[in-house]
Amino acid sequence: EDSSHHKHDDDDDGHNSDIHTNNDSDTANISNDKLFQVCLYRGDPLIDNPADFIKSLVKSGHHVQVCPRLQITTFGIGLCVKERNGSWTNLPLAFFLSSGFQDEVTGRGAMTCMPHGGIDLNITSGPLISQASIQHYVAIEGLCGWHSNHNPNVPWLRPTQCREEPWKGDRAVQAVRLAGLVAVVTNTLATE
Repeated sequence: EDSSHHKHDDDDDGHNSDIHTNNDSDTANISNDKLFQVCLYRGDPLIDNPADFIKSLVKSGHHVQVCPRLQITTFGIGLCVKERNGSWTNLPLAFFLSSGFQDEVTGRGAMTCMPHGGIDLNITSGPLISQASIQHYVAIEGLCGWHSNHNPNVPWLRPTQCREEPWKGDRAVQAVRLAGLVAVVTNTLATE
């Protein structure tokens, strides 16, 4: 086996799972749009985009759910106050936006917390991945794409699902495909 083909132990079904990547030494004869590829099992076709990866996971028995989500934009637990008993109290750090409305009596503008929206993708079980949670959003660093879905455990941060039931199966694959399109357009325009 070459260095770009990594074999993993047999999974529960007796299949050999493989991860294929094209490292720098392999890229001489590969176009730039094929620099990273994976496959779930030996002999499976190589996958080079998130939607096909999710489709393969669903086909192989993984339970995948995708759902839009909204919450207050928060910047972690960066501001804390030490209490007299030695514990710490987290204070919310958020961006506030003018709503465009104002109080008729005082003339003060009505402010609102800036929302953070994204698409949650959760894998709840499967033969290769037993649990994973990622979210698609535009990060403060500027990259639109998939990121780890970890949030600080603070009382004011309670995500709200924008759908009653998450998308599963083909609908989950379609949502991931559309998220990829949004990422390509957003990142391309931002770069230009």
